[in-house]
Amino acid sequence: MGSNAILRPPRSRITVISRDTRRNPKVKFLDSPNTLFRPILLQQAGAGNGMTYFDKSGSFIMNSNPAVKSAFDEVLKFQTAKVTANYDIFSPDWIAAFNRNAFAALPCPSWMLGAIQQYAGAAGAGKWDVASIPGGGGYWGGSWLAVPKQTKHPKEAAALAEFLTNPEGQLAAYEAVNNFPSSPKYASVFS
Repeated sequence: MGSNAILRPPRSRITVISRDTRRNPKVKFLDSPNTLFRPILLQQAGAGNGMTYFDKSGSFIMNSNPAVKSAFDEVLKFQTAKVTANYDIFSPDWIAAFNRNAFAALPCPSWMLGAIQQYAGAAGAGKWDVASIPGGGGYWGGSWLAVPKQTKHPKEAAALAEFLTNPEGQLAAYEAVNNFPSSPKYASVFS
């Protein structure tokens, strides 16, 4: 395992482990409270009614949703312990932080591995590793493909969309940039 990793222990132990990063004041355990909030929120919502900010009728429920409060309270523990950097994800400062080894871990989906390799560059090669996130994986966005009506090459665009969404195309994307396949044919192989 490299020097930077996403750790496996239960979340309650991560706070204790993360205090070790405070020995070097230039290094924080996590990149951002925001990248921690999202997976905790989605785990909490998934364990409950599946709702985050809105209910099924479209009503805003963030202020009354226990999943939001629970995720906020958990992230606040990390902020209070001063083990999170406050980078905005994908900002120039966040990207530069990879080259400086300014944080040790970030909760992220598998497709982020391509970004990590790109942003960490040669200096970060071999220093990052991947592990399951405490509490189990979940959903972090997705991709949608469409062929606009006004395109000059609708058949080619449709063929590309078909390839990118079929199991073999998903496997090719995984092998090229670590974009985890959603196809059950391959997702079970890598989970």
